[in-house]
Amino acid sequence: MLADRGGSATALAKRLEALTKELPADILIGEETYALVREHVVARDFGPQPIRGMEEEVPVYGIIGLTAASEAKGA
Repeated sequence: MLADRGGSATALAKRLEALTKELPADILIGEETYALVREHVVARDFGPQPIRGMEEEVPVYGIIGLTAASEAKGA
């Protein structure tokens, strides 16, 4: 859970949104969200990133698009 990493989900979402100005991605997600959607998205692994207010670096993924299977299903 995100609270285990020393912060709330809302705080992490805010920090990831701000990080889109520094990384070449319009949509960034953390590892827990990526684990839930990885079969449905094409993503770039940006590795662990320092996130202000978080004790540990957070693995960050940039969403590139949907997988072909997800697009075919109309997801």
